[in-house]
Formats: sequence, structure tokens, C-alpha cells
Amino acid sequence: MNSGPSVVVKKGGFLAALAQGFFGTLMVAIICGTVLGFFGLRTVDRYAGSISEHITKVMPEVLAAVENWRSTLPAMVADPFNDRRAPEYRDSVEIAARLAATNDRHGPCVVLDVRNKGSETVSLLAVRVVVLDDRQVPLGEVPVYVASPLVLPDADLRGPLLPNSQRPIAVRAPGAAAAAAVSVEVTDIRVWNGPLSDEETIDLDASDDEAPAPPAGAGLPT
Repeated sequence: MNSGPSVVVKKGGFLAALAQGFFGTLMVAIICGTVLGFFGLRTVDRYAGSISEHITKVMPEVLAAVENWRSTLPAMVADPFNDRRAPEYRDSVEIAARLAATNDRHGPCVVLDVRNKGSETVSLLAVRVVVLDDRQVPLGEVPVYVASPLVLPDADLRGPLLPNSQRPIAVRAPGAAAAAAVSVEVTDIRVWNGPLSDEETIDLDASDDEAPAPPAGAGLPT
């Protein structure tokens, strides 16, 4: 009779081994994540007081810089943004929209005829163009900046709209091929306040004008 220790062999397939390896790796990842999260919270708690104190000291300076941001810019950059939101000026802007056929494969486009009938310069005019079918169901829409403070053709920014001026715009709108009507909604309108005073901007040429002249006879050595 054999009195040696018995050996028990557990038989398992490939899927069982794969499951054991996956859940073992998952358990290790959870433990490591918990430890890292614990030490991270300890670190944040340790330095939270100093960070909060630093933010409290810096915040007044940041707010002062934001309040006087125009004074840090030259006039040619700050002037166009010297405007105000003016929803009451909406009645002075006339917008007509229509569908127009084109000769390309994109189908018809929407033509906007915008006219500034007032005496103010419109620095920003944003509209929402919606094409509708014969049942007045929206088929597509597109936002359009009719006027903007600066002229950037690559970004479809067309510049300000001067008083008593008219601006036609061709717009590609999704669903225009099956559209029967166009609706235009003004979403924002701003009016220019005029040029800023000298105290509100910096003059880039002032430093050159006030620079001391070189002494007489100064020049390159011979």
C-alpha cells in the first residue's frame, strides 16, 4: 500500500485560465488605483491651503487687468470692439431672404439682403437662417455673421455694417434643394460706440516720438 501524499490535479480549459488571468489583473488594477487615489487626495489636502491663499492674492490683480484690457491694446485693435449690445436697434436693420438658383451641383442657395437704415454702425449682427418646406417644417439651418468688428474672409467675418449701407450675402444652407421658404432670426446685434479716447488705449508711435535723438555726429565708426 502506497502511503505517500496524494496529489490533486485541477483540470481547467483555456477559457478558465483566461478568466482567472483577466480578473486577477483587474483586481491588481483596482488596488493600485485606490492607493494612487488615496495618496493624491492626501497631496491635494496638504497643498490646498497654500494654493487657495495664492489665488486670493492674485485674483484682484487679474480682475484689474481684465477691467482695463482696452488700455493694453493699440487703438487699431481696441476701437472695433468698443461696442454695446443694442437689441433696440433691430428695427433699424432690414433683412430680406430668398432662395436663388445656382449653376453648380450644390443646388439653390439663400440670398440675404441686409440694409442698415439707421445712423449707427453695426459692429456685430448674427442671424440664424432656417430653410422650410411648403408645410413650414424646418429642413436645415445655418448661423451667419452678417456684420463683425473685423474683416476676416477666411472665417466668414465681413466687417461692420455702416449707416445707410446695404449688404447682399449668399449662404449655403443644408436642405435648401427641397426648401420652399426661408426664415431669418436675429440672435445678436451690437452697435459701435465710436473711437476710444487716448487715455483708454496705448499709442505705439508715442514711444518712438518720445525716444531721445542720437547725439550729433554719432554714427558708424570709420
